[in-house]
Amino acid sequence: MEVINQEYSFSEVYLKLKQNAKYLASKWLTFFVIVLFLGVAGFGLRWYLGPTYKSTMNFVAENGANDKLGGYASIAAQFGIDLGQSGGGAFEGDNLLEVFKSRRLIVSTLLTPLDINNPSELLINRYIKTYKIDNNWGSNSQMKNISFVVDADKPNRARDSILNLVYEKIVLSNLSIERKDKKLNFITLEVENKNEEFAKVFSEKLSINAIKFYTEYKTKKATQNLNLLQSQCDSLKRLLTGSITDAAIISDYNVNPLKQILKSNSQKKQVDIQANTAMYIEVLKQLAIAKITLQKETPLIQIIDAPVLPLKKTNLGKLLTGVVFSILGLIITAIILLLKRNTRS
Repeated sequence: MEVINQEYSFSEVYLKLKQNAKYLASKWLTFFVIVLFLGVAGFGLRWYLGPTYKSTMNFVAENGANDKLGGYASIAAQFGIDLGQSGGGAFEGDNLLEVFKSRRLIVSTLLTPLDINNPSELLINRYIKTYKIDNNWGSNSQMKNISFVVDADKPNRARDSILNLVYEKIVLSNLSIERKDKKLNFITLEVENKNEEFAKVFSEKLSINAIKFYTEYKTKKATQNLNLLQSQCDSLKRLLTGSITDAAIISDYNVNPLKQILKSNSQKKQVDIQANTAMYIEVLKQLAIAKITLQKETPLIQIIDAPVLPLKKTNLGKLLTGVVFSILGLIITAIILLLKRNTRS
């Protein structure tokens, strides 16, 4: 079996490159037409698609709340009450990240007005117009007659199908929520949309709704306990006030010091006053501790950076897109011509 080794000298390689360059130069008209066509196509495509805007918000959790509450916990410990250990910052784990992506919050945000001065135009309506979703409805009167209202709780098959479609598009293509550095408690929310106003307002209102929902979730048990103790405290206060009033009335009736029976009623009321006072003081202590616990359980979520108009454009400009298309066309055309020439030869 004979092995043929083909070795090329420097001069042969140089000659080959020179011939290829001369060949490509002879095809200048082909290059000109393709570069011009692709440049115009890239410019027109970007003009047709329009720009995409990105709204960015940064959040942080303040972890110093536990240190501030250390003094209160020590006071509570004197009464044999343990306030418990904190479960960490509000951003511990990925719970809050999933809250932002939940259908409940995104849909409720879409059903809020884009502008408080124009409550009839909701965010969902602006999204449908921006992405021309209603163009696919055709002559379907059931879809065209759909009206979105704030806090629409009553099920509607056609309306809910549209909301599901928009929700999936937003989660898959428009929304990004992540902790970019796992060692830090910073979270970044990014919303991309072709409509600049929608991107800004949607990110702001989604953040407000998510923080409110997450705070209510984290403090629900502590709030219920506080409300129960507050109700008990008000009830005992009314009983104590009534007992004091009754004792004063009985004392006014006791005009004859020789009748001891009236003194016994007064003494009974004094016993009630003492008992109600002891219970009232104890409930007041529990109420104070419940307020501390509620403060401790409340997640401290701070917005560091909010979106400001004008928003950043995430895609190339029309002119730059045309240039990129032209360069790619130039490279691809050169490769195709060289492959075709060398294969044929």
